[in-house]
Amino acid sequence: MVLNRIIDITKYPKLLCLCRVIIGIIRSIKIAPMLIYCYMIKFYKFFFSKEIDERMDELSNDKKSISFCGGGCKAIYQIGVYSGLCKHNKKYFNDMHCIGSSMGAITATIACSNIDLSLFYKLISKLQIDYREDLYNNITTCGERIRDICEKIFPENIHEMVSGKCFILVVYLTKYGFKKEIISKFESKKDLIDCIIASQFIPLWTDTKLFTYRNKYCIDSTLLYDYPTLNDNTIIVSFAPVGDIHPKINYDKVMSTYIPLPLEKVKEIVNDGFDDAIRYLEKKKNNKFYFLQK
Repeated sequence: MVLNRIIDITKYPKLLCLCRVIIGIIRSIKIAPMLIYCYMIKFYKFFFSKEIDERMDELSNDKKSISFCGGGCKAIYQIGVYSGLCKHNKKYFNDMHCIGSSMGAITATIACSNIDLSLFYKLISKLQIDYREDLYNNITTCGERIRDICEKIFPENIHEMVSGKCFILVVYLTKYGFKKEIISKFESKKDLIDCIIASQFIPLWTDTKLFTYRNKYCIDSTLLYDYPTLNDNTIIVSFAPVGDIHPKINYDKVMSTYIPLPLEKVKEIVNDGFDDAIRYLEKKKNNKFYFLQK
């Protein structure tokens, strides 16, 4: 009789979502003070530089580089930008460094490895459709879905292909505050994917469990650094009207980081990124890519 009264929670997506959030809160309680502290830092940006050029001084050099920032669902714009740059001159990324934070870490990895975009676009579009149509059953699974996408699109030697070329910003939580680190050497494919997840980890969104990378707790890197760069030769790809390559409108105001737009709009955003990259390259003045023009 008791067994007959047990509720199949999978039939109630809203209840399932609530249970996942509660479990995540319980698991996250031991680092709650640190999370609150970090979000306060994000809110009161005066603790840090107000400039978008948040350079990683310890890695600064003269190497030409491009920065892909985070942005959740808005990161699809970067795929269009990358496609536009490759369409103009596919050799761009042969002699460049890429730095990425949060979702931009995936784009940076793709750019450094020169892998085919078609499968990635197909999988990321499916992810966005699923989140838009059934958010309750997909919430807290973002990390798992991103890991699955990376496993499918990256070859087994991806870590060898991008080590020394791809730089991923990770922010660790410590008992004294936070610590940023740029990772550019990867031990294996799994180590690289773990690094990508670490760079974008948001409690209760990426997973209900706390995430550790190399035995350290991590938090979404864009919480502290919106536009990381390596040096003055870094091209910044942004969703807002700042940086070097950016849309005409401010996507931060018309798009949600967490809730995707309809697929038709997603395609428009990708096309906008493509057009913006071409438009940037066609400029004669203040073009950091002048040395790579055809």
